[in-house]
Amino acid sequence: MNNPVSILHDEHQLLLDAIRKAALIQETRDNDLYHERVHDIILFFRNFTELYHYPKKDKILYPLLSGRSDEIDSRTIKALNERHQDMEQLLADIVDAHVSYDYAELRATLNKYMDELSAQITHEHNTILAIAPALLTSDEAGELIARFQELDRQHGTRETLTRRVTDLVLP
Repeated sequence: MNNPVSILHDEHQLLLDAIRKAALIQETRDNDLYHERVHDIILFFRNFTELYHYPKKDKILYPLLSGRSDEIDSRTIKALNERHQDMEQLLADIVDAHVSYDYAELRATLNKYMDELSAQITHEHNTILAIAPALLTSDEAGELIARFQELDRQHGTRETLTRRVTDLVLP
């Protein structure tokens, strides 16, 4: 794939698929089974977003695009980075509820996370990713892909990170 924005769109699709699976997990009534199933989805969200996906945007794409248009100024970039940090904190709250077997809090916080992640993806699609292709030269696009691939090599392939979720069998 030679388009860094397409790569991010594909990753967003994986996240949306994981949100759908997490919503199915939320329907599990048996607490022991729920605890087991939600473990895999937590691992996916933590590994995929924090190690694989957010750094591509926060450390690579956003800094490159900052200031290139009125829609992508330093304030916008700062807000997007802070939003990712908020999502990481929300995921940490999910982990805390999971570890403490607080099922009511776990379910509520996971629902909030799924809602906010979906909204974040939509916002990014409608703002940054909608105009990014027009702001990138072909050389920059190639450089971004190379940097994305280097980051991928550091943290494992997408297939490795997504296997737990893609293999998850749900009722």
